[in-house]
Amino acid sequence: MSIHHAIDAARAHREEIIFGALTGLLSCPNAPLNVPLPRIAGSSGPDLATHFGETIPQDAPTLLHLLDRCERGVEESGEFDYPTGSLLVQLGSSFRRHGLGATHYASLSEAILASIDRHIPDADGVASLKDAVELACSLLAHGAAEATENEIGAKARGEEINPPTARAKVVDVELRNPTMKVVRMHMDPPLRYAVGEALLARTPYTPMVWRPVYAALPANPDGLIEIHVSCGAGKTQHGDHLSNDFLRTVVSHAQIGDTWVLSPEPRDEDGRPYGLHLDDSQFSAETNRPILMIAESVGLAPVRAAILQQVMGGVIGATPDAAPEDVRPNGTAPTMRNVQLFWGAHNPGELYELEGMMGLKNAFDWLRVVPVANQLHTPEDSRPLPQYEVGSGNPEGSLSADDPEHAGHATLDSSVEEHPSDEVTRQIVQGDVVDVALRQARKIEEKTVIIAGSPEMISRASRELVERHNLAPQQIIELPLRFM
Repeated sequence: MSIHHAIDAARAHREEIIFGALTGLLSCPNAPLNVPLPRIAGSSGPDLATHFGETIPQDAPTLLHLLDRCERGVEESGEFDYPTGSLLVQLGSSFRRHGLGATHYASLSEAILASIDRHIPDADGVASLKDAVELACSLLAHGAAEATENEIGAKARGEEINPPTARAKVVDVELRNPTMKVVRMHMDPPLRYAVGEALLARTPYTPMVWRPVYAALPANPDGLIEIHVSCGAGKTQHGDHLSNDFLRTVVSHAQIGDTWVLSPEPRDEDGRPYGLHLDDSQFSAETNRPILMIAESVGLAPVRAAILQQVMGGVIGATPDAAPEDVRPNGTAPTMRNVQLFWGAHNPGELYELEGMMGLKNAFDWLRVVPVANQLHTPEDSRPLPQYEVGSGNPEGSLSADDPEHAGHATLDSSVEEHPSDEVTRQIVQGDVVDVALRQARKIEEKTVIIAGSPEMISRASRELVERHNLAPQQIIELPLRFM
């Protein structure tokens, strides 16, 4: 008998088995953990979930993805290989955001087993499949219990911890163009996260879906966070329809006073940490290299957060537990790493933070910013709203048409845009951001390269850095933006 025969049989009845399992969970006698609920500004209702119907996501794409991943790790004995077992323990900790504690998994296991008996009672290998289900629920329960015990111990020792969730109240919104919004929130309690690490967000606009967002500010004790959300053409192609809805509704509906729920997600399915960890020992050889950053669209958010780490006196890419360099015992000044950022978008209107980034460049001599656009014409659906059009004035030290690194590349002129006097906008280089960065940046082989954006762009840039510039893998740090 083969457990994989039973898995194939169960896959043919997935919807029915999942429905039976969730129905059983909804009738669980134990109430969910204290899970905060998202709220529209001014709306009434409970702050905490009272039943699992308010906490279990209606998110088939994510659930099916996790099931596929776990099925690949099932061994013939009904046990899991080590990576999959570790993932289940990790998920047990993470699923507390859905109100699932260690005591709930016995009910979930019973519901799944009953559903299997109902739909595939005589399948070859079904006994081993049921053993695997019980083991999976046991590992999930262990992960939840272990995480809770660790948090209780940390609190007793007075240590800072990341809770499973935090409320995030919207304190400011800026619709930069018709498809792009900047949302600023205050988290209670503050969450600690690495630059480039996704935080999962649950909003009142799509309340039964969690999707990743990326902070444009480094973690801070005040709990302030800023995220950049775009639903323009090409921004939703990497996600499923629920991800697309998530992005569109944030841009359309986010307003001051709304409450979101955020949850940390520090590791991927293989246990690797998300985000920048440049204070890790494996990057010790990289700590003094100048940095080349290549960002695409809202991939600006994590690299902006990294830049702001150094602006605030810290270390670029340091984890939240690391102390800033400017509080070192010997009192020496922090070491400022030279940073060159190439930030690209499809058209100038999608360079939504251009003036802000140029302002940072003008304020700090270690920072250089090169904006790049595939085309110089801004279509109506990307045109900045009047209050966010780039102001006039020539930023001292910015790229100009006679800059030797800028030669041969088109810039905006009075025949293209409405603001020919806008010297900030005139600094935009036409082209593909990867091509422009690899053509203009000097001594790339001596730098650490941070790439943020779509997986496709990152893969292409990394390949060219290795093949054309002979960079070692440890010199390249990838920050892919995932939507699911």
